Amino acid sequence: MKRFKCKECGYIHIGEEAPDACPVCAYDKSVFIEMVQEGEEQKISYAMIEDLDDISIRILRQLIDDTSRLAAVASAMAKSALMDNDLEQEKYFRELSLELLDQASVYMIYSGEFLEVTTSANKPELEKKILNEIKKIDKFLETIHDMDLEEVVGILEGNKKKLGDLMN
Repeated sequence: MKRFKCKECGYIHIGEEAPDACPVCAYDKSVFIEMVQEGEEQKISYAMIEDLDDISIRILRQLIDDTSRLAAVASAMAKSALMDNDLEQEKYFRELSLELLDQASVYMIYSGEFLEVTTSANKPELEKKILNEIKKIDKFLETIHDMDLEEVVGILEGNKKKLGDLMN
């Protein structure tokens, strides 16, 4: 049996051909792509959706924001489970976080708003966004400098270093 994935909502259809319409989001057959299975891995291609109207752009932006926030919550829950030495829960929440981040990345590709067509063209833009995140951390550190939060400051400084290392 073949597997087809809806590029709009992520629904996966199993059958000999894609359905005429997605049962989840009702888009027609043209939004389905065949998922080719090679061993354990699946190769899927995504493309920017052209000619999005303002409502669709707002919905995609909200999906990106919401899914990214959920990924952050799942990641925080994984860290909490690890501190509680609950390795089963830690693994579950870590995998959930990665899946949510993957979904957010697909929404970004669909929107075409945050990415250029080629990967190499995206690097300078990503570096600007990373530098902006470092500035946000610095601003937050300024707001908490009078508080006795040495552990938090240490983590934030570590995160700044990690972000800076990403650009090298």
